Amino acid sequence: MASLLEHIPAIGEIIDRVLPDPKQKEQLKYELAKLQADENIARMGILQSMFRHESLFVAGGIPSLIWIGVLSLLNNYILMPWAAAFGLKAPAVDLPEAYWTLLGFIITGLFGKKLVDNNAWFWKGKLVSPSKKSLEASVLTGTTPVEKALEQESAEDYVERRLAELKAEMQKKEG
Repeated sequence: MASLLEHIPAIGEIIDRVLPDPKQKEQLKYELAKLQADENIARMGILQSMFRHESLFVAGGIPSLIWIGVLSLLNNYILMPWAAAFGLKAPAVDLPEAYWTLLGFIITGLFGKKLVDNNAWFWKGKLVSPSKKSLEASVLTGTTPVEKALEQESAEDYVERRLAELKAEMQKKEG
């Protein structure tokens, strides 16, 4: 069964036709984007819990699939040509096409998780998902994350205010 969120473009068209108020349209589309971000974060949380599992068979499942691919490539394209140069012959280990497709999906998912974690996501100028790094930095320094500050004021105003603050700090240090 397909997720409702997979049909957001169609839902967006329906919202445009049914709701006359542009503010209501944007608010509803924003809420749908937040739901999509929450769903992606939940999926990534499942991967994190799997990697942190106590059982080696659960936590090591995806890494073992990656290592099988790496070892196959190492054998077929590095070790076997060297062995052939010295007159040794051994069969190459060819993995099925379905394995490489699965491995591609896994690696894409892992990079996708990095992308979601390391970037703040905005929809129509509103924060949908803050970046993990800015949240960690704000917790350590006790400040407001940049993304939250941008929700409250425009990017230009934020930059000007921060520059003025930094200039004042430098003048204090010099004086």
